[in-house]
Amino acid sequence: PETGVCVTRSKALSRVYDLLEEVQLPREFAERYPHELSGGQRQRVAIARGIATNPRFVVLDEPTSALDVSVQAEILELLKGLREKYNMAMLLITHNISVVSYMADRIYVMYAGKLMERGPKAAVIRSPAHPYTQALISSVPQVGKLMRRVVLKGDVPSLVNPPRGCRFHPRCPVAVAQCGWTADEVAEALRRLAEARYVELSDRLSIKVLDEATLVVTGVTSSELKSIVDAESDTARALKSIDSLKEEGGGVLVKLANYMEPPMRRVSEGHYASCLLINPKT
Repeated sequence: PETGVCVTRSKALSRVYDLLEEVQLPREFAERYPHELSGGQRQRVAIARGIATNPRFVVLDEPTSALDVSVQAEILELLKGLREKYNMAMLLITHNISVVSYMADRIYVMYAGKLMERGPKAAVIRSPAHPYTQALISSVPQVGKLMRRVVLKGDVPSLVNPPRGCRFHPRCPVAVAQCGWTADEVAEALRRLAEARYVELSDRLSIKVLDEATLVVTGVTSSELKSIVDAESDTARALKSIDSLKEEGGGVLVKLANYMEPPMRRVSEGHYASCLLINPKT
């Protein structure tokens, strides 16, 4: 036999009215269609639907996106009030640091599907440890404070073929040799440098990738290549992964350093970040 809960129309309507009141909408909104509501009103209705079953845990995926700043503030105030009233846990997914600062107790920072940093809100926002978190925080202006914006270059990687090691390393302004560079990335960096800054080499430079950690460069001597690496590695970070240069068979055999998967390291009490540059606190 079928099982379920039988609810009369009057009881269902009464519950609808109660939910509308919870999200600060008048009763007549029960008879309206979605196209008759503003963006903020539709978001309130979505919140009402989300709390209809009295959940203990609610997932909020970009609850304030595409809303005006004033409406965002109203929605956040509503959510905060509901959380306190019903003692419910909320998982807030957002790219808006201001929203995180207002709503969160704990912060988890993710990039390309991997956890970069986690900890109490105050610790993560005031003392971000991971380079990606630092870039995020630097993008938010603060009144009366001179800030240095960290501008990230490149694009977010494809999750079909994500970078090895730290997934943030191709865009990281402080990436080091062990972060996960591949021979393809080093080859691309050398080609770009030859085209942009070492034009005299571009016609005779040839690069062949042998495997993920080995490539052969022809058209230059090992000393010429070393000079380029020493001069450019601070801007072309992939070059920092070069472990050895050896002239062999008419070319320069380039071997890369072994990479490491960055462990989650302790920054302070309850505050952790996944970065090789962090000295773990005990």
